[in-house]
Amino acid sequence: MHLLKTQTLCSTLNKWVSNFIKIPREYIELGPHTAAVLPEETGGTMSCWSQSKIKVPRSEVELATVLACGQSFRWKSDNEDKNSNNLEWIGVFGHHLWVLSQTDTEIRYKVYGSKKLQAYDKLLHDYFQLDISLAKLYKQWSSKDSKFASLTEVDYRGIRMLQQDPVENTFSFICSSNNNISRISQMVEKMCLYYGEEITELNGKVYYDFPTLDALCQDGVEKKFREESFGYRAAYIAKSAKKIVENGGHEWIQNLRNLEYVDARKELQTLTGIGRKVADCICLMSLGFAQAIPVDTHIHQVAKEYLPHIAKAKTLTDKIYSEIVDYFVSIYGPYAGWAHSVLFASTLKHLKSEPNSKSKKAKEKIIKITNEVTNHSNNGIIVAQVKTKVATSKRTALASETKKSKVKSKKVN
Repeated sequence: MHLLKTQTLCSTLNKWVSNFIKIPREYIELGPHTAAVLPEETGGTMSCWSQSKIKVPRSEVELATVLACGQSFRWKSDNEDKNSNNLEWIGVFGHHLWVLSQTDTEIRYKVYGSKKLQAYDKLLHDYFQLDISLAKLYKQWSSKDSKFASLTEVDYRGIRMLQQDPVENTFSFICSSNNNISRISQMVEKMCLYYGEEITELNGKVYYDFPTLDALCQDGVEKKFREESFGYRAAYIAKSAKKIVENGGHEWIQNLRNLEYVDARKELQTLTGIGRKVADCICLMSLGFAQAIPVDTHIHQVAKEYLPHIAKAKTLTDKIYSEIVDYFVSIYGPYAGWAHSVLFASTLKHLKSEPNSKSKKAKEKIIKITNEVTNHSNNGIIVAQVKTKVATSKRTALASETKKSKVKSKKVN
């Protein structure tokens, strides 16, 4: 009966949509994978949208963490409360605009801006690398590292590496030098706005693809980005784009996947503005080297808990960098870079949902004092004293929360 109702509804919708927008019925398909293609005769360029879902538990992917932990800089949520069950994430990858939402058992998606219908399930599956079992990796890492086990038990489930386009990933992380996630995101959006091709418009906002290498090699790119407050990174972007084109363009950077990890990293370091840490980010996030560990200030601090002797060094030298990498690889194995992403996420304040200890204690005090009000409601003097205590405690809690809200995202470098 349920299936019959669904088929009837889809049939009715097909007929209604086809009549309403006056296009041939064969261009519309509404069902388990709801989709529509609008041909040129309907006005404008051909585009399509599709919506469906893939079965995947939060233990394998937690969108609120994965999309906000500094891997990709093109995702935004529609709600500041990252713990909301009704979050939608809007972002661009694979030349499409995506809107993602999540339940405990599935990821639901809508896709906009395609020229033709595609295997969107596969695109999403590959982007999140869902052929790799995170549950098995977490179990393995937790058995070897009690610190890691304590992290995953609380807020850090479902953190996995995205498989990104290496060109976009390269230039995004060139922008990461001495920068924070919020500002990197702004820079990436400006690159797309000024030099990327339009994908589609949704809810009054136009979305753009990431620029091609040829677009970033145009005259005036460095000047434009300096005007947009990119600073020294403007020159890095312009020079690296030209160098990549000289090396063979997109094919050259894609072929780095076929090299040994160390060789690929060294090739990336020949580009302007790319040191070892940024090269490791690119190797891990877009070239498939799961063992790569980018060691920045966050991971350096985490590593001091495992290797106390490195705390004596005033700076992160290449020798210490290598020692940190070797140590974590010895614990976490061939997917050490994935484990690193969990450790990194644990250092980002914007991903922490729990109130700090001071504000939590202040709130507990409010509850305690409020109970006193109830217990002594017949004594006017005590009530007056208690009300004063409540007001003072509320001010303490508010001040603590305000101070917390002003703390910016820690720098990526």
